[in-house]
Parts: sequence; structure tokens; C-alpha cells
Amino acid sequence: MEIKWDLTSRLFVIGEFKDNYNQECSIQKSSAFDPPRIWLGCKDYRMHLTQEQVKALLPVLKTFVREGKLWTNTFPPNTKELEEKYDNEKL
Repeated sequence: MEIKWDLTSRLFVIGEFKDNYNQECSIQKSSAFDPPRIWLGCKDYRMHLTQEQVKALLPVLKTFVREGKLWTNTFPPNTKELEEKYDNEKL
């Protein structure tokens, strides 16, 4: 995926890209500064995320990059619970 980096009219950094459905999406530095935030999503809906929220998402995203799934045997902390729920739903 190619990310095209540019500046907004207010001089904030923005990266534009297309998702798997060819929808125009972006990641952008927000004007909010306390705490710092980013905008992330597609044109119709973008999430306004703080550093703490992105920090919480990073392990999930890194696991997905490495393994193609959202959790490992040790992440998230309630993995056992989720596995049991998954097993019960399959029955």
C-alpha cells in the first residue's frame, strides 16, 4: 500500500491511502495538543485517537502484522475467556 504524504491547508501532516475496498483513507496529525491526537479512517468516518489509545492498539496491530491475527496466546489478558467463548459459539 502506498501512503501519499502531504500537508493540510492548516499545515498538519496527512498521509492518504486506499483501503482494501479502494476507499480513500487517511492518517493525520490533529490540531489537539493536550493530549496529542491523530485522525485515522476513511472519508466518511475518521477516529480521533489520543496517544494512549494508539498505544493500546499498537500491540494488536503489531500482532496482526506478524501473525495475521488479533491476539496471541498471551495477548490480550483475557485470551482464555475469548477462546472459550469462541469454542462455545462454534458448537
